[in-house]
Amino acid sequence: MKNKKLYICITPFFPANENFRGPFIYDQVKAIERNSDFRVIVFKPTSYFHPEDDYEYDGVKVYRFKTLEMPSLIFNGKTNKFNAAQFVKRVKELGINFENITVAHGHTAMFAAYPLALKKYNQAITTIVQHHDPDPYGLRSGRLSTWRLNALYKAKTAIRLFKEIDIHLCISRYVESNLKLFPGHSAHDVDPKYLSILSKLKGIKSFTPERTIVLYNGVDTSIFKPMNIHHEQFCIGCIGNFGDWKNQITLLKAIREVQNRGIHDFKLVMIGSGLEEEEYKKFVIENGLDNIVEFRKEVQHDRLPEIFNKFDLFVLPSYFEGFGCVFTEAAACGVPFMTCKGQGASEYVLPADVDQWTIKPLDYVDLADKICQYMEKRPIQKYVEEFDINYLIRNYLKQLN
Repeated sequence: MKNKKLYICITPFFPANENFRGPFIYDQVKAIERNSDFRVIVFKPTSYFHPEDDYEYDGVKVYRFKTLEMPSLIFNGKTNKFNAAQFVKRVKELGINFENITVAHGHTAMFAAYPLALKKYNQAITTIVQHHDPDPYGLRSGRLSTWRLNALYKAKTAIRLFKEIDIHLCISRYVESNLKLFPGHSAHDVDPKYLSILSKLKGIKSFTPERTIVLYNGVDTSIFKPMNIHHEQFCIGCIGNFGDWKNQITLLKAIREVQNRGIHDFKLVMIGSGLEEEEYKKFVIENGLDNIVEFRKEVQHDRLPEIFNKFDLFVLPSYFEGFGCVFTEAAACGVPFMTCKGQGASEYVLPADVDQWTIKPLDYVDLADKICQYMEKRPIQKYVEEFDINYLIRNYLKQLN
């Protein structure tokens, strides 16, 4: 690997042929390569006891390295030193020259350890950690996440790493705000688990990063674009993991409310899976919505443009969403979206129109009102940000330089 300008990406999320999670990082990798002279090399961790092989996904080679993680992420970060050594060992095995590495980019809080491990071999490396979540410290993860000692350990470990990172990359201003306000939070945060954890961190010394960049989850507009597809019936789409803060139950309650108002000639297509799937299906049957609501499993990312183009409206009422790429994918296909107030996607909507397209978390009556208004008037959704990933990445690379 003799490329003189390497961009190292270390991520727990990257799609494979059997697992579709992380397409936004795949899109980011491809866009960086298209719009720069970087060669991007992707690394993904695998269990030390159940290692998986390197693989290739749609033209991108993904290299594995072995890691040990604490059970249920208790005291997450405890194994950072060991994992970082395993990562560096893998880099050396591949014959990568540390002097050729320009950027090392880790995704999520504890992955900050990997760029910093590379920087020990080359101080000229620009280290980046990307925050995908309104919980930028990763405190919600794991079964004992609300245990105070566990939360304190995670927070202090992350702060030590974050202080050494050159650039904190945030997928929205909402995420950036929570990073800077920690252990405070945005006024729009209502997630009970996150608020409970933060309440146990009072007194912890705060940390404000010196340099942050906002990079929204853009889309490849050569793929996600309007298609001339005939709609026989008004169709609402929803794509996302079922449960927790994705909050699809609010959408289902809103659909019940719409039907109770005498509107029946429409359908809702819900695509995803998760812990709440059976509960949602039970709700649909018990409320007589089975002739309106259709459940589907996840599909390969390249099949989504046609699916989006069959929607008239996209709704995902998540209330702790850094920035779901499904929102910009919908917009790129000419489909307006609705979400909760204060979420990352709401930053794309013209400020004067935000109330028209967002709801208070859990307010299914308000959502039903807005769905009905859209059915009747079909207003145009206007945006204040670009969603073409090539434009966004070019702008990011200019800031990086």
